[in-house]
Amino acid sequence: MNRMLISLAALSLAVAGCRNSEKAPYQAKKDTLATTTTPKDQPAGWGAGNQPDSGRREYPQIEVEYGLRNHIAVGEPAVNNGEVMTVTVPIRVLSDAGEYSRIQYQYMFFDDKGVPLRIQPDWRYVRLESRRQEFISATSSDTAASWRLRIQINR
Repeated sequence: MNRMLISLAALSLAVAGCRNSEKAPYQAKKDTLATTTTPKDQPAGWGAGNQPDSGRREYPQIEVEYGLRNHIAVGEPAVNNGEVMTVTVPIRVLSDAGEYSRIQYQYMFFDDKGVPLRIQPDWRYVRLESRRQEFISATSSDTAASWRLRIQINR
């Protein structure tokens, strides 16, 4: 009798679950960071940040992987806006003498609407000696209005 009740209960749950076969897809979570790199009224470069009354946080122009966040320091970027954009960022490892880090980095360039340019620079690899400043740079393939830099551990 118990087996029959359990079987009947399981069957009724299965039928009830099949009743609504048109289930809506899950809605995507809204990103609370601004997707632009440079607000319209600020120049491109290091200082581009929030508008005081916007209520939105600016996506970081230089993004560092979690494992490097306390070991890498970046300086003031130099941005040359000509027919194509060239960006150079000073970077150094904060570790003690005799230690080094192998990183990879990629610049991304965007048009004036915030759309990534069709051709982007590849990932580049560099070995950073401790406490020595290096300069990592890239040039856009086309006219760019803004840029981002991603830095991560060499893979």
